[in-house]
Amino acid sequence: DYSLYPDCAASIGFLTRGCRLRCGSCGVPRKGGKPRAVSTVDAVWRGDPHPRHLHLLDNDAFAKPLRDFWRGAVEEFNERHFKVCFSQGINLRLIDDEAAAMLASVHYVGNDFDKRILYTAWDNLKDEGIFRAGVERLRVAGVPPHRLRVFMLVGYRVGETWEEIFYRFAELVALGAEPYVMVYDRAARPDLCAFQRWSNKWAFRTIAWPDYARDGSWDTRNAGASR
Repeated sequence: DYSLYPDCAASIGFLTRGCRLRCGSCGVPRKGGKPRAVSTVDAVWRGDPHPRHLHLLDNDAFAKPLRDFWRGAVEEFNERHFKVCFSQGINLRLIDDEAAAMLASVHYVGNDFDKRILYTAWDNLKDEGIFRAGVERLRVAGVPPHRLRVFMLVGYRVGETWEEIFYRFAELVALGAEPYVMVYDRAARPDLCAFQRWSNKWAFRTIAWPDYARDGSWDTRNAGASR
């Protein structure tokens, strides 16, 4: 109901539902099942005079079983000059050369429909090799790493160490990508909530983590979790 959001100019919706994977931290496979097409570009776009801005909520965009569907969608995006935000992220663990090339051809943008941002994720350290392979496929296709905003889940895996968390974070920064930390259980981990603020507010560019944490700001209970 767009009347609830009078300042929203974009057109929001799903072209496809479902996901090929069954990650334990995610409810999409249980709710959406396997990937399937559910709509069209014209059904999502609200039409003139609204801008040609599509805010897609697809959880497994460019899924290979729906490749013909996505070829047609990309052709429409480009021929009709749409800007497209894939806000749920592109799964680099499953991307192939054709999907990377299609993505590179699209005018992809972030949520503000201005800056060229492509969302993706690196949630598990064990996926490092396949994640890096996906980053390289995108780079070769024409999507440089500095345009990637990478969701980084922390606090989910039992036994995860700070060394492992900082390794992922540092490697993303070294790639030129933008880490975007997401805490699995915020109430249980005020230290990770502080790390999230330090990362996502880009404080890491001006202050080292030990100095940021030393003054007590590591504990969100001192200042409120919304900060």
